[in-house]
Amino acid sequence: MTKAFRTIVFFLAAAALLATVSIVQAATFSLEPASGTLIKGCPASINVKLNTGSQSSNGAQIYVDYTGVSSANMSGTGLFTSYGLPPGLPAGTAGLYGYGGVVSGASLNFGRINFTAGALGTVGLTIRFGGTDSLVSKVAAYPTSENILTSVVSGSYTIVNGYCETAPPYLVNLIPAPGTPNHPIDENIKFDIKDDGSGVNISSLVVTVQQNETDVPFNISTVLKSTTQGWYSVDIDPINNLIPELKVVVTVNVSDNAGNALSRSYYFNDLTCSQLGCAVGGAVAQCNDGIDNEGDGSVDFPSDSGCDSVDDNSEYVLGDIVCTQVISTSTSPVCPSPICVSGISSQCNDGVDNDNDNLIDMADPGCDSGDDNNEYVFGEVKCPICPSIITTPTITPPFISPTTTQQIFDVGDLKFFLASRTVETKASNLSVVEDLVGMSFAVGANIKDVQGPITGVYLVLGGKTYSMYFDNGLKMYVADVLDLNEVEILNGIVSVKHGTNQEDTAQFVLSVLTSGIVSSKDQDGKINPLPGATVVLEQLSSANKYIQIKTAITNNRGEYGFVLPNGSYRLKIDSEGYKNQITSGFTITNHIINRFFVMFPKVDLLSPDVSLGEKITYIGDVAGEQTNKIIESVNDPIVEQTAKTTVAPIALGAAVAATVPALSFLNLISYLRFLFLQPVFLFGRKKRKKWGIVYNALTKMPIDLALIRLLDVKTNKVIQSRVTDTEGRYAFFVDPGLYRLEVVKQSLMFPTKILQDFKEDTTFLDIYHGEAIHVDEKYTAIAANIPMDPVGVEEKTPRRIIWSQRLRDLQSFIASLSIVAGLVALIISPTWWTIGLFVFQIAIYYLFKRLSSAKKPKSWGIVYEKTNNQPVDRAMARLFSKQFNKLVASELTDNNGRYAFMVGPNDYYITFEKTGYQKKTTPDIKIKERNEIIKVNVAMDRDESSKPISTTSNPVPPVKN
Repeated sequence: MTKAFRTIVFFLAAAALLATVSIVQAATFSLEPASGTLIKGCPASINVKLNTGSQSSNGAQIYVDYTGVSSANMSGTGLFTSYGLPPGLPAGTAGLYGYGGVVSGASLNFGRINFTAGALGTVGLTIRFGGTDSLVSKVAAYPTSENILTSVVSGSYTIVNGYCETAPPYLVNLIPAPGTPNHPIDENIKFDIKDDGSGVNISSLVVTVQQNETDVPFNISTVLKSTTQGWYSVDIDPINNLIPELKVVVTVNVSDNAGNALSRSYYFNDLTCSQLGCAVGGAVAQCNDGIDNEGDGSVDFPSDSGCDSVDDNSEYVLGDIVCTQVISTSTSPVCPSPICVSGISSQCNDGVDNDNDNLIDMADPGCDSGDDNNEYVFGEVKCPICPSIITTPTITPPFISPTTTQQIFDVGDLKFFLASRTVETKASNLSVVEDLVGMSFAVGANIKDVQGPITGVYLVLGGKTYSMYFDNGLKMYVADVLDLNEVEILNGIVSVKHGTNQEDTAQFVLSVLTSGIVSSKDQDGKINPLPGATVVLEQLSSANKYIQIKTAITNNRGEYGFVLPNGSYRLKIDSEGYKNQITSGFTITNHIINRFFVMFPKVDLLSPDVSLGEKITYIGDVAGEQTNKIIESVNDPIVEQTAKTTVAPIALGAAVAATVPALSFLNLISYLRFLFLQPVFLFGRKKRKKWGIVYNALTKMPIDLALIRLLDVKTNKVIQSRVTDTEGRYAFFVDPGLYRLEVVKQSLMFPTKILQDFKEDTTFLDIYHGEAIHVDEKYTAIAANIPMDPVGVEEKTPRRIIWSQRLRDLQSFIASLSIVAGLVALIISPTWWTIGLFVFQIAIYYLFKRLSSAKKPKSWGIVYEKTNNQPVDRAMARLFSKQFNKLVASELTDNNGRYAFMVGPNDYYITFEKTGYQKKTTPDIKIKERNEIIKVNVAMDRDESSKPISTTSNPVPPVKN
């Protein structure tokens, strides 16, 4: 049964249920806004609000009749877990239903109705309410499913001519540039106003000029510089000269013909070089360098009239230019060499907030034009962008001999950014960074520990050289790369030249991954790229719901891709004429989503025009898709989270009810996969000679039923999966490629933090931490030893341990009674059905018992009182790893003072505690073999203040170790 069919069945059943229930006072559907003016030809979206009053709801449906537009559609907003569109609606009616979860409130966002008005006039949106029509809006109460919708608020809108744009005008060609110090006080203030849409409404222009928060009087003139109203030049002529060296604030307010308003303020004649922080890399400002830079016979501050302070970087009286990097010996205001940045967009056209003021590109007051390569407000030199990639032969690797390199700079001083610097990523243990083909890539270098003047910072990536420039927002040197157009692996080197012929380098590897691809399968079974498919990305919210955050349209090659923060997501793929697909939830750890999908055409199974072969192929495709989805659902974060907190729904009578709470759903899936799929690998062509072992990092014991996934590093796609056996063993046999492993097991964490700095662990060699595995030969075994850290090991109180044991005993008792009840039912009614049910019940009982029961030791250590050799019951025994001084396990002695810990090779010690006795700690216990039992006999001394206890039990003689 497909998901679409199940959805329709659910919807029809829900509609039938709602049609029979009585009305209860509570809920309201309303459109927001309910009236107003909309622009002809512009997309419009009206919110559908739900008010449940004092009630709660777990589902609702709405139908809206629309007039004045040719079509309209509705979409959900994530209020309910699932949404759908009713099929077969008449023309002029749109509908939406949602269900799943329980909601309540006064202004809930249920959905939206979307349309575009193509003609002037009135658009009416009428919510269907009441009556006997089957297409009627309803709200289901929780938990009774009664219809609680009592009123609706429909909408009516007037359509007028206008503009669809939302961007305001912007300023360019500002003279002086914002932040310029020492601008001539007798020169005019000039700027241009541009608008790329409806044009500038020049009558709305209001300009103020202030010094000392006092308005400066001026005359203003405007000149139209284009055939349309898209470009005006403005000239401001102060009536009196401005006050020298006093901050001038210019404020511009103007709107476009669509009503979008710009309000921008900037200033000049205020900041000094010291305030700008331009003296970087050991450079000295002109007013403190001992040089007569402009040749007027005066040197430095205070002798030179052009110097405001020792930090002033220009001895010229007028037109001080402050560069973000300073050349102390320069006699003219120019950019330091190299004067251009290659392979990137300028800062005012790169979509990045380079100066961290929450304004980007032309919206930033530091940008004069799209070619300006500095967003900062200060009047620095605008270094241009090189027209092509530059090559610097002097830094071709190897850069310098090892004898002249001071290694105080390495990959740990680098930061890596993806997607126009919106996502920061990290290099792996092997210094590998991943990015998606066609996306931007940025490298930042923190060189604060490099000594001496900086003479150059460069990025060499795949044979191309990029100059790195200092970013005041990140406080490091940065290079942006926009030409990652091939799927490849590139070697990267960041070179820092400093001092006298000194150079430090940091190396990394950039793996450029392929885009995700959506393909179509035609009737002949051929796979072809599917352009124009819609890929919707949903993120798992804190409320454990998937919320739509992005949409992509596949290109002519069927490609798409997302780069975003790590987290849990799912994808929806839709294309007209094809069956849509929805993935199970999945988690990304490398910031990249690039999955592959094959879409197949929709087939009407009831149509006589469709051949039997086409129907069979379609059913097979659907079955394959659903099978893959079931397998992938094991990795769905919602399924995994639910498995930790709820009982698995696969139950049969009290046997399952009693034993399931001790399990996780993930363990059950892992066991079933091992039981039915793992034996297939016994029939391989070659005899297996090597196994990897998954084991507990503290106890060194093997971990069974751990799910191991083998992933292709380039595509991040699961290639194979295994489930460990009772000895924790697994193995993969693969072809040449680059792979990595992921391991999942309840209450255990991968990769290990405890052994993250270890390559060997007792008898386990070459332990694996999550790094990439490079395979060169065909049919190579991947069988690394994988440690996992226990999660949630804590010092439990004796009371808590006792109650846990009682709960397990109760579960076992109830499960046993269920077997007896099944036998009684079989005796009363000995039919094939009851016989089969009883056999299945026994199988389920032992299945869950296998998963929930720990291996019991066959021998014990004994804790006894030293004075009389009596066993000490309910003494708390805690096992610790000596290597890390971490708690491994806790246990209470039984009525005979017995305890035991099963561990692997390592050094341990045990502490024993009980009220009335002195705490006892054993000497170090060295274990050399796997699956050994620690069974040290321990004598405990009573506290002097405690009274001796009487007992009739036979004394237990101590056993020497």
